[in-house]
Amino acid sequence: MTNFTQAVVVGSGQAAFQLIASLRGGGYDGIIRMIGDEPHLPYQRPPLSKAFLRGDVTAEDLAFGTSTFFEENCVDVIQDRAVAIDRLDGKVELSNGDLVGFDRLILSTGARCRHIPDSADVDGILSLRTLTDAALLRERLIAAGSITIIGGGFLGLEVASICTELGIPVRVVELMPRLMSRNASEVVSSCFYRNLAARGVTFEMGLSHLRLRQEDGHVVGIDTDRGYIPTNLILSCIGVIPNDALAVDAGLAASNGIVVDEMLTTADPRISAIGDCASHPNRYFGGMVRLESVQNAVDQAIRVAGNLIGEHQPYDSLPWFWSEQAGMKLQIAGRTFGNATSTITHGAPDEDAFSVFHFDTDRLVGVESVSRPKDHMLARKLLRSGQHVTQEDLKRLLAPQTALA
Repeated sequence: MTNFTQAVVVGSGQAAFQLIASLRGGGYDGIIRMIGDEPHLPYQRPPLSKAFLRGDVTAEDLAFGTSTFFEENCVDVIQDRAVAIDRLDGKVELSNGDLVGFDRLILSTGARCRHIPDSADVDGILSLRTLTDAALLRERLIAAGSITIIGGGFLGLEVASICTELGIPVRVVELMPRLMSRNASEVVSSCFYRNLAARGVTFEMGLSHLRLRQEDGHVVGIDTDRGYIPTNLILSCIGVIPNDALAVDAGLAASNGIVVDEMLTTADPRISAIGDCASHPNRYFGGMVRLESVQNAVDQAIRVAGNLIGEHQPYDSLPWFWSEQAGMKLQIAGRTFGNATSTITHGAPDEDAFSVFHFDTDRLVGVESVSRPKDHMLARKLLRSGQHVTQEDLKRLLAPQTALA
């Protein structure tokens, strides 16, 4: 049973949409207002670097709900930017000066792209975070005929893979000595490097410095410690920064995101934070973590909605992720980077079908699977169970006679 009548969510991404759907689905019949500064209703972001860029889907295909959905669910959609929170009076100030009252406020402000130093106002340097970004990237790709991607993480490699399908020459520039070094093991990194290179992607890795070169306000190349790379189109994929300024300015704590407790609530019991902007305690990572994934956005939204209507349960979902590159699907669950002490590789890396199981003090803590969905689902089941699964336990479960379905 609820004790509030005005729920306001700041943000209009996947977490915001799921929160609204879950509140209404859970029987909440009070006021819901969604404040978002994009000119679009909530839409799917993962296809932006894949199917949308390839041209397989349109902007309309990506929408979670049409205006009819919001009308039918009595959601007041406010397309403006929230600039301040008045915690004392329970109001959100908009850029146009309007004030929006709330009893419960959910911050789903997401994250923004980190920019290359000295790249402001330089034409030909793009980022990819929004539908508008993706549409511009697709347009400029066709006009430029080639592209340089700075950053060898998931997003950059997904775009590089699509470029090879479109027949567009692509170069990936990475400061680290291997791909996906912050999120994937070396065997997984090597697999995707091999396959992307075979498709025509050119790599420059392990560089010590990069400096943009421009002429008349347009990028013309990149100076590196190994020489000059000519390019007239750059996609920057060097990570994101959580949008936590709204919370910080309101006196709420932030540390790599808006700090929340196990209930996803800030120090102000009326204010929650979910999705890419939230730093939350996570037992699978053994501390505070901020996650950027569809699973995290959806599950946190469902949990906060449930708590708002009286369930009072902590957030305890197993983190999992995926990436599609070079015709392969990488699936990750649990903790596969950081403090893992040993691994077991199962399958055939040379045949691009394998899993890497990660252990911390001989306890299973995570898995990476390439074209091995049964391995992935088994590991997710084991991780969610909370059992202390050792390397010997896992070897028995992975024995040929063991059914993995």
